Amino acid sequence: MPAIVPRMVRFRLLWQMIFDGRGRPPPPAARPDPATWSDRAITGSCLGHSTVLLNFFGVRVLTDPVFGGWAREDKPRN
Repeated sequence: MPAIVPRMVRFRLLWQMIFDGRGRPPPPAARPDPATWSDRAITGSCLGHSTVLLNFFGVRVLTDPVFGGWAREDKPRN
């Protein structure tokens, strides 16, 4: 039988996970410049929470789970 966690305890745990007292994250040390990436190598950069830009020997791939539902070739575009 699963443990029942009172609503306020769940809210407090969620609040602590989101606002843990560390403040805003520091800005990145450098910005990626895909124009300088070699087409003879595999390179990549994390652009955000779950977005990654990859370069596979000159083929650029942008991954983003948000694209999953609407950026498919078999789905008609408006």
